[in-house]
Amino acid sequence: MKLKTMSLGLALGILGGCQGPGEPETMLSLSIPLNGDVCGAASAEAWVLVQDGEDVGPVALDVSGDQITGAIEEVPAGVQVLKVEVKNKQQLVVYEGMAYVTVVEKMKSQVQLTLYRNLTNCPETGADEIPQGKGSLGLTGRLEDAGASGLQLLGTSLLPFRVIDAEYNRKTDEIIAVSDSPNRLWRVQPETGKTSFLELQKAPVAVSVAPSGTLVAVGHDGWLSVADLTTNKVRTLEVGAVTGDVILADNGYAYIIPAVDQWEHIHAVELATGKELPGSGWSIRAGSVGRLHPSGEFIYTADRGLSPADIAKYSIQDGEIKSLYDSPYHGDYAMCGNLWLSEDGRRIFTACGNVFRSSASKAEDMTYNGKMDGVGQMKSLDHSAAAKLVAVVPGSSWYDKNSALDSGISLFSDDFLNLRGQMKLPVFAVGSNEKPTAGRFVFFSKDGTRLIALFQAPAESKLLLDQAFAVYAVGGR
Repeated sequence: MKLKTMSLGLALGILGGCQGPGEPETMLSLSIPLNGDVCGAASAEAWVLVQDGEDVGPVALDVSGDQITGAIEEVPAGVQVLKVEVKNKQQLVVYEGMAYVTVVEKMKSQVQLTLYRNLTNCPETGADEIPQGKGSLGLTGRLEDAGASGLQLLGTSLLPFRVIDAEYNRKTDEIIAVSDSPNRLWRVQPETGKTSFLELQKAPVAVSVAPSGTLVAVGHDGWLSVADLTTNKVRTLEVGAVTGDVILADNGYAYIIPAVDQWEHIHAVELATGKELPGSGWSIRAGSVGRLHPSGEFIYTADRGLSPADIAKYSIQDGEIKSLYDSPYHGDYAMCGNLWLSEDGRRIFTACGNVFRSSASKAEDMTYNGKMDGVGQMKSLDHSAAAKLVAVVPGSSWYDKNSALDSGISLFSDDFLNLRGQMKLPVFAVGSNEKPTAGRFVFFSKDGTRLIALFQAPAESKLLLDQAFAVYAVGGR
């Protein structure tokens, strides 16, 4: 059965204490209020989707009075995924929720879970009627009308890791992210919240997904990992650079921009052999960033640590990376140390909101093409030709990872770059206090009907798992 809304849940924590006499060593107990139920909840089941083992369930829950109660025994310790389905008398799923829970050995863990309505089987008549659980620790999200922003929040999911870097794989509609402690490459399915991972040998610095969607490159200090998503195998190659950024193309090469030593050449690494080809032309400032043009034949870069900063173009048509030229400006327009390319490859968006053309003609390439309304600086950007929208996470600068300016999403039309609307990101709830969140990344799904935003709680919240993602319907779709 295809759901109109996605299956999702909110963050949760350990609320229970030590076990009592006769209680199982490791279990989850659930209690979900049904206040405001308008869908006729009649039965419920729960599963624990174990990350590295056999799933537990389904387990029947008790639906009586004004709450759903039950327990799941013999749950493996660790960070697991809890899923709950609630059906009406006609055995149609009317509510569904998913959430991560940290299961501690020899302890009973209580779970905070929010159930979201299946709008196909129980049409919505008001967002306030959705029953919600209560708890002392949790991530909260609100269903909102699309309004001027054109976005409707479908739900939020807590991530069981802390994101170092992330990209979106539009071929598979997955978030591809890397984390350290432990070192892993993660695949996250936004529609279900299901995660899987591959182990990495070294701490990751940056990640890049090939346009084909089958290979992923991960940059490290002196190493490059190449993951095949079809075989789930990872190869690690030695390289002569501390990675600052990595760009993976479909031509058999990965390109590493060094993070240190001031002026460096971009390293071209042949994936089949591990051989490094020396870059030609001028050097690049260490710590700069690059983006692959949709044609797969060029890389555009943005300076960091220079004033005035600039953008430049490189050719990778023969595998070897060759510098071509920089923009025709020298401080005329602020670049702000980052850039993104439109899906069709015709525009370059810089982190200060200034936009430039991308063209095969040097006379037109990197020439000014306008500015995005109301944008000071940007932390993340994505464009969807299908949705005809550009989504932005505002931020104070590329080096500020958690500022007060990046707690929302801005949407722009992709024709004249007019501001279409703004939406606040969900908040983290710590006790009775709500903490504003900071946006990290924003991605469109491949069909443009969903917008995915990664965000995190402020450092003072001191949460062990402090990052999550929200999924929005675009234009009410």
